[in-house]
Amino acid sequence: MTKEENDDNLYSEVGGNRVKMLSRSMRETVETVAFNHFNRATNTSYLGADGKELLATDHPNVNGGTWQNELTTAADLSETSLEDICILMAQATNDRGLKANIKPVSLLVAPNEMFNASRILKSNGQNDTANNALNALKAGGYFSGGAIVSPYLTDSDSWFVTSDVDNGMCFFWRQKPEMDKDVDFNTKNLLFSSYMRFSSGWVDPRGVYGSMGAA
Repeated sequence: MTKEENDDNLYSEVGGNRVKMLSRSMRETVETVAFNHFNRATNTSYLGADGKELLATDHPNVNGGTWQNELTTAADLSETSLEDICILMAQATNDRGLKANIKPVSLLVAPNEMFNASRILKSNGQNDTANNALNALKAGGYFSGGAIVSPYLTDSDSWFVTSDVDNGMCFFWRQKPEMDKDVDFNTKNLLFSSYMRFSSGWVDPRGVYGSMGAA
């Protein structure tokens, strides 16, 4: 902010807005970085500790064998595909071959699928069918966290199910956002800065199941 602007008492009108924009930029950065783990869920250039991408059909177990948190055949979001994911989760085992007892918590979708997700989770009967059958997903109370819609998902037909696994997707603040200001000695202009440090990723990929869509 220039010295003239400050002298003319424009801090609240000019400087304040610029600080708000700086703060918003930091929030956008955090959201973009965090959701890129989902956007790159099947990208083999971004691997976890087990040497596999976040979603895979062949995650290795420590004691041999493999397990999957991705549908064998990619599918768009539907009642059937969501049920298939829930079955995968129910059948999951840990690295020692014991039942992992994983339960779904939330359904994560892009804005294109928000109404479809709502119908699938909240309809009393089966979605988009004339069959006189109940919605097993709702009746079983499988998604206590409901649907989460994020504009930061770049693939419009990808969808994910978060689970109750400990240390699944992780986010750590190394330094929470802080703002600072100073005066430039040469120009007398006010300088504003923001600073933060964080890290994100996953420890146990069983924390997320899903599909990048059929397309």
